[in-house]
Amino acid sequence: MIREAALALMSERLAKLVALLASGKDGDVLAAVDALKRTLDAAGLDLNDLAAEILALGEVDTASQAVERCEPGDWFRFIDQLLADTDALSDRDLQFLWSMRRSVTRGRVPTPKQEKWLRDIEAKLTENVA
Repeated sequence: MIREAALALMSERLAKLVALLASGKDGDVLAAVDALKRTLDAAGLDLNDLAAEILALGEVDTASQAVERCEPGDWFRFIDQLLADTDALSDRDLQFLWSMRRSVTRGRVPTPKQEKWLRDIEAKLTENVA
């Protein structure tokens, strides 16, 4: 929520800086990249956060339409519950879960794509129990 709010407040500036990346002058492009990084850094964000938000624009967030988005602490508990059954998880899923655990510890919430992957893991684990 904080990340989205910070990006929304800076959207006009970010749009101008991204547009400068199309310049034919290398110096202008490098200056735009530096300014973009500084602008994001001032809000406690980085280029990965910006990329995640751009990806989220193109996705249909069906999970959050059905259920209100969880807070980072809720995600932390949810991910810990999924990690409780590590024998039933693939290495790829385990690596993803540990990465997501670190992210939510920093106050970030999953993107819609990450949320779908988490829900898919939950479904797999539920199927294994039944």
